[in-house]
Amino acid sequence: MKLTVDSGSGGAFLQQPEGTIQAVCCDVVDEGIKTTAYGDKHKLSLRFQSSQLITAEDFQAQGIEVREEAIGQPFLYTSWYTVSLASKSNLSRDLRGWGIEIPDEGAEFDLDSVIGRNALLNVQALPPKKPGDTPFMAVQTVSPLMDGMTPIVVTPAYTRVQDRDNTDFNHGANAAPAAAPAASLPEGLG
Repeated sequence: MKLTVDSGSGGAFLQQPEGTIQAVCCDVVDEGIKTTAYGDKHKLSLRFQSSQLITAEDFQAQGIEVREEAIGQPFLYTSWYTVSLASKSNLSRDLRGWGIEIPDEGAEFDLDSVIGRNALLNVQALPPKKPGDTPFMAVQTVSPLMDGMTPIVVTPAYTRVQDRDNTDFNHGANAAPAAAPAASLPEGLG
């Protein structure tokens, strides 16, 4: 089968704002084993929804066609980590910076416990890897909210990655949850 793809079919995406961003952790995603410069590593990502909602003006300012379904949705930020709570790991550094107590090495820590927790993200644009690409917005640090700041909540439209069906390519902004598996009766009761 021949597959024809327009060179511009990837489309432009809306660049998130950089700077200090108030956000709420909306997901912890097991990204599986990824090949890195240091070999194969088990990776995870923390996903955050910002307090700033997307507007038509955000699209227009970047010269991108307005996507109506995105209007009113929060910007989404992702921070990648190697699955490790070793004292020098980036995950451990960010959790401590966020004010989360890290258990002793070897003890278990339920990362899902950070879902719903508010943070201030320091987001910086990293240079594009190729000419013509857009900068990558990287979460540099994660810290707790300052005193007096009003916490935000995860929007009800967000569906965790683990709960999505495999056809969602919209990063869960408005994704429908995956269908529940069919119930099966214990043997002899069917």
